[in-house]
Amino acid sequence: MMVQADLLLVSPYWRTRAYLRAQLKEEGVAVVAFSSISDARRWVKASGHIPRVVLVDLWRQIVRDRDLEWLRSGSSSPVVFFLLGASEAAPRKLERIGRVLRRPVSVGELVERLKRAVAEAAA
Repeated sequence: MMVQADLLLVSPYWRTRAYLRAQLKEEGVAVVAFSSISDARRWVKASGHIPRVVLVDLWRQIVRDRDLEWLRSGSSSPVVFFLLGASEAAPRKLERIGRVLRRPVSVGELVERLKRAVAEAAA
């Protein structure tokens, strides 16, 4: 049986995934975490479940259009956050799909924003 999650976390950095996942779980948010967009996309396809909120860490990462298409397809499109570096330009395609957050941002602040987004999406 596949895990149902409130939040899907994608970050190639294991520390980011571990810190955020642990804090979100402590706050009562069901989280699944992956190191790549393609792994997350495979999980969504296999589970048939799109979490209410998705955080994609794109710091120093290249994103292709097809990697993002699944985020806006279907009737249950999630609330999407993209995490970028402070000086990285946000391509318009990201702003059309979701909210862009910039580093530096504390784990606590990020957890609060994500927790609030999960609660609002559930309402």
